[in-house]
Amino acid sequence: MEPVRVVLAGAHGHGWWHLSNVRRLTEAGLVELVGVCDVRPVDGLPDGTEFSGDLAALIGRTGAEVTILCTPIHTHADLAEKALLAGTHLLLEKPPAATYADYLRIARAARRTGLACQVGFQSLGSGAVPAVRRMIAEGAIGRVTGIGAAGAWERPYSYYGRVFWAGRREVDGVPVVDGALTNPLAHATATALAVSGAEVRDVEVELYRANAIEADDTSCVRLRMDDRTTVTVAVSLCADRRHEPYLIVHGERGRIRLTYTEDRIEFDGTSVVHPRTDLLENLVAHLRDGAELLVPLEGTAGFMRVLEAVRLAPPPRAIPDVFQEVGAERRVLPRIAEVTAASAERLALYSELRVPWSRPFPGAETGTGDPSGAGDGPVILAVPPQARPEDAYPHDLPGGRAKGDAKDSGKGDGKPGAAGGAKDGAAGPSASPSPGVSAGAARPETGAARPETGALPPGPGPGAGPGPGAGPGAGPGAVRPEPARPVLVAHGRKVAEYVVAPDMPRTSSPRPYLHPVRTLAGTTVTEVAPADHPHHLGVCVAISDLGGGNFWGGRTYVRDAGPSWLGDHGVQRHLEFTWSDASGFGQALAWEGPDGTETAREARSVRAVELIGCWALEVSFTLTNLTGEPLVIRSSATKGRAGAGYGGFFWRAPASSADRRVFTADAEGESAVHGSTAPWLAMTAQKWTLVFVQRDDPWFVRVEEYPGVGTALAWDTPLVVENVLRRRVVTVVADGRLSPREAAAIAEEVAW
Repeated sequence: MEPVRVVLAGAHGHGWWHLSNVRRLTEAGLVELVGVCDVRPVDGLPDGTEFSGDLAALIGRTGAEVTILCTPIHTHADLAEKALLAGTHLLLEKPPAATYADYLRIARAARRTGLACQVGFQSLGSGAVPAVRRMIAEGAIGRVTGIGAAGAWERPYSYYGRVFWAGRREVDGVPVVDGALTNPLAHATATALAVSGAEVRDVEVELYRANAIEADDTSCVRLRMDDRTTVTVAVSLCADRRHEPYLIVHGERGRIRLTYTEDRIEFDGTSVVHPRTDLLENLVAHLRDGAELLVPLEGTAGFMRVLEAVRLAPPPRAIPDVFQEVGAERRVLPRIAEVTAASAERLALYSELRVPWSRPFPGAETGTGDPSGAGDGPVILAVPPQARPEDAYPHDLPGGRAKGDAKDSGKGDGKPGAAGGAKDGAAGPSASPSPGVSAGAARPETGAARPETGALPPGPGPGAGPGPGAGPGAGPGAVRPEPARPVLVAHGRKVAEYVVAPDMPRTSSPRPYLHPVRTLAGTTVTEVAPADHPHHLGVCVAISDLGGGNFWGGRTYVRDAGPSWLGDHGVQRHLEFTWSDASGFGQALAWEGPDGTETAREARSVRAVELIGCWALEVSFTLTNLTGEPLVIRSSATKGRAGAGYGGFFWRAPASSADRRVFTADAEGESAVHGSTAPWLAMTAQKWTLVFVQRDDPWFVRVEEYPGVGTALAWDTPLVVENVLRRRVVTVVADGRLSPREAAAIAEEVAW
């Protein structure tokens, strides 16, 4: 076989590596270096190698078959087009081009000439990449739920002074895009996309810089793929040392770790290193033997979409010196390797990890501002609620643990129909921007509760007195609306609103509730007064029979008679907000029976807790018996209706949500989890996941008839409250569909 005649365009910098590789392949008889094109002289070239500054002319004189193009990024399109039109195949160094338009220009030239173009993503020559794809196809980890990439290298100041375009976004108005994501650590994105195999649907970008450069030296992206998986890439050039970059492929039944610089796959306790094929060797084999190209130009379209999003994003946010270790030779972001690792684990952006320098502060664009108020907590932080007296509760309260499967159709007389209220996916004021480029959107570091009309001082709120239908002997009526509506905030977004005193019929057992509750992306995950059960009110505390009063709404189940209207509806009346802080609020409530007598007094606590990439709603309540005698809690199940043990905390999700699933750590499906006592339970739909965590009561679950999850205070045995009843439920609210493994991990995180 005749050696392939090769010219190298760009022999300085990384070009020296290509020169060395060409020498190796020359000795193997595969190639012959016939020319070098550069604007500066190159020493040490093999005898007979022609040197020129004119690429097209050099190709013509030497009869080259392949051009290796290793020139500045912004010159790729012009020179690649020249090389192809001059008649050579192309090994094009990454990134292929500085803009998506230039990428298409190269692609058109390749199609027009029929010549091959291989892109120099060396990691894609590794046998580890197809090996991971085979493992996925064979079901080694079940359905893939996401891919997270992390990379943290160190670079001295001299790195950005080595050439005029280093660390630049543009040179004289011409795009360069020489940032961490798009050049030195571009392989992280390219490898993740190669493993995924799906198409990029949209891109979120966060760009930062510690160094005095134009481009990013610390950045992350989140890609939404057309197969509904998520890919994240988090990188930095400001680490204390080199940390080998890697991918984690998350699956429903396990995970695969690929350290792509080492061609190493770690899975289920094993570690295997795979061989790597040199991309120039592969190109030669393609030309001589018809071998398939490992990195054809058309296979890098997804990467170029990411590069384009980075190019079009606002300039990187400067990271103030206070967050850095500024040395004589380089800048270091403390613990940045841990941050990139957390991103890969949680598929989260830096702002969602609550990294201090990802938050807004004065002078953020120049790096000179005062970051006070940006937070001084740990780099990776999930904020547990502060302990309060009502959170310390005993665990010796009685409660049945039997299981049933009857439906909750006795409450309410409406026929199943279209659900009312907010629809799944309806974005309120806090909805995230539409899909596309979202750059550097930093968010506040703590969850917050605030009313729409002002602060929440302790004391009675407006309308706290008895409203219509709340007084003694009142029949069906309405409770006066409460204008001061607390709003919960997480990651800088409104995630829930609290309706204090709703205006509704007495037959719905008026009570406070949370609605709408939203994911961080703005998807509504609650429903109020749906047609199938008009007394279902978002997220609330409701009991079907407390001392003979119906605090659930709808009809009351009567043994041997079935659901009946008894005129026994109670009301939960707002007394005062007892405390409020950045995380939530406390409320005092009177539970008044149908005759207006106060049966119990409740101390309720509601908090939003920020987690990595999602948030959690914590609801705790303490119910004090005021009757002077044992207060009995009953459910329809305790009266003979098997499986209808509802009563306690209850979450009504939107009936419009498609593809609903429910599972615990060891069971899946409504019949399997209904009545179970698992420490956590997850309900998922196409756009959201709710993970419920509590440790006291069986779960009441509906999926098929309507989506609802609650606790069962009196599953099949009445619960007697002598003095005080305390309960606490934490619900994680996440975008997308979490796997059982992911749900278990996040449940453990919030089980404070």
